[in-house]
Amino acid sequence: MRLTTSIREDSASGDVKLNIDKFFQFIIIGDIVDGEAEVTVYNAIAFHYKSEVTNPKVIVSFNVNDEETPFLHHDCSRFYQEQVVLNQFWGKASKFSASYRELINKINDIAGNKEGLEELNVALDNAGDKDGAFFITEKKNVVKDVIIAPCSIKESNGSVILNDFFTDVKSDLKEYVSNGYWFKTSFKSKVENNHQGFKLKVDVKLEDAKYSSSDFKVYIQTNKNYDIKQSSSSIDDKHDVSIEKVYSQNSLKYFKDWEDLGIYKSSLFRMSNGSDVDQTVSESVEKFSASVQFEDIFASRRREISILIFSIVLSLLCSIGLDATRQDTIEFKSLFPSLGNFSIDFLWLGSCIALATKYIFLKYSKIPLPLKILLITPAIIWFGSYFFFDFQGSRYGCEDLINSGRELCLSYLQSNLYLIDILVSSLMLTLVGVNYKQFKVVYNTSYARRFMVWVFGR
Repeated sequence: MRLTTSIREDSASGDVKLNIDKFFQFIIIGDIVDGEAEVTVYNAIAFHYKSEVTNPKVIVSFNVNDEETPFLHHDCSRFYQEQVVLNQFWGKASKFSASYRELINKINDIAGNKEGLEELNVALDNAGDKDGAFFITEKKNVVKDVIIAPCSIKESNGSVILNDFFTDVKSDLKEYVSNGYWFKTSFKSKVENNHQGFKLKVDVKLEDAKYSSSDFKVYIQTNKNYDIKQSSSSIDDKHDVSIEKVYSQNSLKYFKDWEDLGIYKSSLFRMSNGSDVDQTVSESVEKFSASVQFEDIFASRRREISILIFSIVLSLLCSIGLDATRQDTIEFKSLFPSLGNFSIDFLWLGSCIALATKYIFLKYSKIPLPLKILLITPAIIWFGSYFFFDFQGSRYGCEDLINSGRELCLSYLQSNLYLIDILVSSLMLTLVGVNYKQFKVVYNTSYARRFMVWVFGR
């Protein structure tokens, strides 16, 4: 799956400089079922313009796998009021307050009674549609103290509109106030996965302005079975950053929404920057890219157990059919058709190979359950007629079928069921081979490709 987030400045001015005081993206990949997953993305974007701009606004849009995807956006600006949670990540001294005066006094202490700070009170009161604001102060060189005013998002044609509410604030005061947006984006996406894991690509593009960011973070949550097999990520395609697993989430307090989405029971990964990268991003940033291959750390163990159990069952069946004493009984001989000079050993091994083929096919195919049951019904009846019923040898003749309908000709039924089962298994083996090799002559024809997608999924 490839997720692209585009952040585009959309004012009428040229040479726009915009600082993202906080960028936080939290991507939650739900359980992958039949190649699809519910994906939830939480986005925190707090920003301010560095200079006066005409009709300023920022447009955020998403793209998944270069396909048309319906997105559902929900405003989460209430998160800015969750001080207990935010203090763990944005500084212990940070504070939410309904009193703008209290927060401005903190800025006043830092700015040294800077002239004009009083007008921020009016600006904050007019900003957004939420009461109160969040003051951020962190012990980081690149993170400046700022007051974030929570604002509600607007939507247009599937995109999210982020307006600037501080257009009347003087340029030298803009760095102290920030438009604070927090919203959730939900969608369903196709995820190309197999029994070993899946691959995720994430791109964040900052367009149509000169951007800088004081704090730029991306987090990813997956099922607890997944871990990183390999990854590569960078800022502006030249500054390498790492994606690492987080082990401390159980000791932290999170938003109730995140708890409901299983953050305590999942694997959590984050983008980790060095101080040099943070310094670079605080001056200029255009793009973040990451490619992560997730592997199912329990898949190999489950595979080993499955192979062991299947090997035991297959060996047991082989030994049952290759027993010389059993092969001399008329009941056992009646299971097989008369096919030239083929021995019973050969025919029995053929049935065991057919069983292995059905196991592989049914394990990886996506066809409906009733059809799966139908495909294995001949084998079940064929095996069951010998193992679960005690028939008399006198009934194993075709006279009953020819002369009267009073009794079932079991030898006729059993031998034909064997042939049907071998035919079905041959078809399964052919489909598995075509799907694995993706033969161009067959697989890439329209109807054949549609049929294979129906059988195995994408």
